[in-house]
Amino acid sequence: MVMKYCTRCQLTKATNEFYKWKYGKDGFADWCKSCKKDHCSAPEYLAKQRKHKKKWRKVNGSGIYSISLKGTDKVYVGKSKSLKERKGAHFGTLKRNIHHNLDLQNDYNDYGKSAFVFEVLEQVELSKLDEKEVECIVKYILEGKDVYNKKLVLDAKYLRKLLDDQKRIK
Repeated sequence: MVMKYCTRCQLTKATNEFYKWKYGKDGFADWCKSCKKDHCSAPEYLAKQRKHKKKWRKVNGSGIYSISLKGTDKVYVGKSKSLKERKGAHFGTLKRNIHHNLDLQNDYNDYGKSAFVFEVLEQVELSKLDEKEVECIVKYILEGKDVYNKKLVLDAKYLRKLLDDQKRIK
């Protein structure tokens, strides 16, 4: 049985007491499993993780975005808890030819990635994402833009209410 020294508790233990880690010299982590568990459940560590997660959310934030086809009025409007990840997900599925929106996929196949622009329209609180997404889609429809995903909200009661309100305002 192969043994390994834990740099935290300073005990020599069997390698099955260590997590595998490809960056370790021997393919194992420097701390044993029990030390790692103790460390990760400590209040200071958890507070640091929460702070890091909050900072990450601020940078990668939630909000409303658009994917526009350059030189046309075609636009896709969406919402996401993480705008950076959502951009990667959209362009990844488009590249693999498996995007859920067939009109957007067809245009991507015809014009390529360079013909599209991903733009953050607004950073929004998580609780208001659905409402803001519909508002943006309605806004683009009223402006006469060809919205790729307008079918998703055309039957929504909220959309009808917004359209009525918009017409009354004009």
